[in-house]
Amino acid sequence: MSPTHLGAHVAVAVADALDGDLDGARQTLEALAPTKPQLAGFWRVLGTLRFWGGDFEAAEAASRSALTLDRNDRQAKFGVAAALLGRGDYRRGWRAFEERPDGVFGSSRRFDDVPRWSGEPLDGALLVICEQGLGDVIQFARFASEARQRVRELLLLADGPWRSLAPLLATVAGIDRVLTDPAAVAALPTRPSAVASVLSLPFLLGIDTDALPGTLPYVSVLPERAVLWKARLAAIDRPRVGLAWAAYARRDTAYLTRQKTIPLPHLAPLLETRGVNFVSLQLGAADDLSSLGDLARAVADFSVQIHDFGDTAAIMAGLDLVISTDTSVAHVAGALGKPVWLIDRFNTCWRWRLAADRSPWYPTMRIFRQERFGDWTAPLARVTAALATWL
Repeated sequence: MSPTHLGAHVAVAVADALDGDLDGARQTLEALAPTKPQLAGFWRVLGTLRFWGGDFEAAEAASRSALTLDRNDRQAKFGVAAALLGRGDYRRGWRAFEERPDGVFGSSRRFDDVPRWSGEPLDGALLVICEQGLGDVIQFARFASEARQRVRELLLLADGPWRSLAPLLATVAGIDRVLTDPAAVAALPTRPSAVASVLSLPFLLGIDTDALPGTLPYVSVLPERAVLWKARLAAIDRPRVGLAWAAYARRDTAYLTRQKTIPLPHLAPLLETRGVNFVSLQLGAADDLSSLGDLARAVADFSVQIHDFGDTAAIMAGLDLVISTDTSVAHVAGALGKPVWLIDRFNTCWRWRLAADRSPWYPTMRIFRQERFGDWTAPLARVTAALATWL
């Protein structure tokens, strides 16, 4: 089969998967796999579809086949890492994860004039930088305290899209100072001795599954925010349940934003639950609650007053439960040690794969997964039933 013809099959499979026909998309490519196609993109996509279906060993094999054809394929490198991490092989998984840009073995994109930290004791300041999603940064920030034991000072740069995390990250043990502008790094009286991504800390520290979850909670609420939001929530009777249904939009992974976001009309049965008051935890753009009609009154909407994750954490301090899709809100709740119910997509991330409905990363989390790709009906029905029992 010509590369052009093969590429067309791959493109159709990708389109079918993103439209919800995961099984059909995978079958299309599995039928071609015995011919050993010499196209890295074929194996990369097949690896992704296998991973989405929970077949981790086969996903790893396909991703490695892609790398034999193109050793610089970034998505295939991540495919290997995700497959290893998804089945709990953290030692090899973290090593593979470091092949990404800004990883220990990747091509540095920021502060390439500063030596990379090896994890060894450092008689100087370590600059930790953010990358990828907001939830990723919150999840991995727990390792700052252990990293701090090996360095004289730990500075964390939360700039650009991560700036909204700064007030929350400032409460993490081990972080001496949070900076929100690269210019602040340049203005330091002494240049940092080394730099590392916050996502590289598990590899550099040798973290395995038995080290999870670490100390909890590892973030806290700023006192002045606690006072402010206690007053704002006072008029809302308990029990109060926080709700986040839309993932933060990232240009580099727009399809994930769609897959993680629950269309508002699907929430109607949940919002009809009597005896509970819902509080929106959405930060940034999301569907207009008015589209719910009369049910919109069931949700207290403070979105215009939520400026950053310091506010998010302070609101959660006054809640009894958080219900969220796979977004940063779920990570904040877990990091605070709050009860949190995660409504998760079928093709879930590696971090939620180690147990059927729990996560070693956040012991207070309960996971409600899609039973079919793209179908929110079943998990929302289970959440609604569980909430009625919880009351």
